[in-house]
This record gives sequence, C-alpha cells and structure tokens, in this order.
Amino acid sequence: MSNAIELSNISFAYNNTKPILADLNLTLEQGKVYSILGPNGAGKTTLINIMLGRLRPTSGRVSVLGHQPESDFCRQRVGAMMQLGGLPLQTKVDEFLALFASYHQTPIPLERLISLCQLAPFLEQTFDTLSGGQKQRLFMAIALAGNPNIVFLDEPSVGMDVESRQQLWQAVRTLKQQNKTVLLTTHYLHEAEALADELLVLKEGKCTKLNDIPELANTYRRSQIKFTSDLSAAALVNALPMIDLNVKGDQFTILTDEPNHILQQLLEKFSIRNLYVAPMSLEEAYLSLMNARSA
Repeated sequence: MSNAIELSNISFAYNNTKPILADLNLTLEQGKVYSILGPNGAGKTTLINIMLGRLRPTSGRVSVLGHQPESDFCRQRVGAMMQLGGLPLQTKVDEFLALFASYHQTPIPLERLISLCQLAPFLEQTFDTLSGGQKQRLFMAIALAGNPNIVFLDEPSVGMDVESRQQLWQAVRTLKQQNKTVLLTTHYLHEAEALADELLVLKEGKCTKLNDIPELANTYRRSQIKFTSDLSAAALVNALPMIDLNVKGDQFTILTDEPNHILQQLLEKFSIRNLYVAPMSLEEAYLSLMNARSA
C-alpha cells in the first residue's frame, strides 16, 4: 500500500512564538480512514492546513501524493470540507454542484455525487433554506466534487440528525472502498470507532497513533454530571465516597459509569441547580485517560 501523505520533521510556529508543531513525523497510507484528536489548541487545524498547502512549515518536508501540497497537481486531487462560514444565500444546491465541478479537470459525475451525499431531495433549494445537516451534506459534496484521492473532513456530522449521520458514515465507507484516503476530525468517539482505521493523537507538537481504542472507549462511556450548588465538596464525598469529583467554586462535575444511580442520590439528598448530564466528548475521554496514566 502506497503512502498518500508523508510529513518528516515538521515544525511550525507563528512569528517566532512557541512551536505549535515540533519535529512531527506522520505517514498516511492510501485507502485508509484516519481520525485525529487532541486538546483544543493542540494544532489540529494548523496540521491540516500544512497538509493542504495553506501553510508552509517552519522546517521539515511535506509530500502529498509525491508532490508539494500547494501544487496544482494536489489541488486537483485533494478535497477539503472545513468549517465554512457560509455560501451565497440565494444560490441553489444544484448550481453550487455545477459550479464547483467546473473547477476540476476530472470531476465526479454529478449523478454519482448527488447519490453519494444524499442531495436529491433538496437540489432546487437555496442555501438559506437548508438545515444545518443539509448544509453539511452540501459542504461534503463540494469537497468531493473533483473526485479527489485524499479527503479532509472537519467535523462533518455537526448538525446532522441520526439518519443523516448514518448516510454520512456510508459515504465515508464508500470513499474507502474506492481507495480514497480520508482524514476525519470528530468529537464523537463512536463515529471515530465506526469509521477510522487508525486514531491519531496530536499533543505537545507530536503526532502518535493511539492503539488502545477499547480502553478509550470504556472511558468515553462514562457520563459527566454538572451542576451548581452551595454544598461543600466534603459533604458530597461523604455521601457518595466513590465518585470522581471536580469542584471549581460552586461548579461541580462528577464523572461516573452509573449516572442514573448518582442522579437519584443527588436529587434525594442535596439542593442543586443548573443540572446538566451528557456523555464525555472525545477530547475529554482522551484527556481523562492520559491524566489517569500520569497520576
């Protein structure tokens, strides 16, 4: 299997500040799906922009399909769905598809693109009438319009309902079957598990492969319970001695594998406000795992 992207000893800093990336080495193979994670500010966007040729590294070498990433060769063979601010409001979906296809030498046939991204029901709608999930499907179609060998998908399922997310997942699997290389950023571990062949972790300027997905998945399945209260941390720990607790002022966060039991105890024994319950995000699961290892 040939390599789609090779980064050797990549470093990057803005205006002689502390390096965001430091002697980073990374190889992405053709035909694989990768998911990248890391804490906010780790440099994920910077790394992607270097691979897209939008930024030049301070030092090191970048090869995309054997060429410089900013070359015309790569621009015709690399697609990117980034977090776009928007598109002209009164333009129709089918007009966008025709326009972006015209920018490429060998675009994907429109019928196949429409089918792949499930756009048929709203081709005649203008951008301002699309839902968040429909806009995400359109952005993905724009990224795929040139029939690229490498595709960057930045938070592609944001704003999508369950059905749309499943259709997106099927589209990514189809890209893999076509021997495309996909680099995916997501906050949903179940999405990364379902789609990625490899998880990449960016931390302190370095990029490493995460081999213990099951361990991270077990951590991720924990829930976080957040609330405000005037009670003391000692009172809470005395009542619930086995909880994983973090306190900042009157802000309480509990991490637990038994959210129903903990909630019942909290509501029966204490006066709490601003209650919030949710699964841990992908970054939170990763950071929780790394902190547990370093403790």
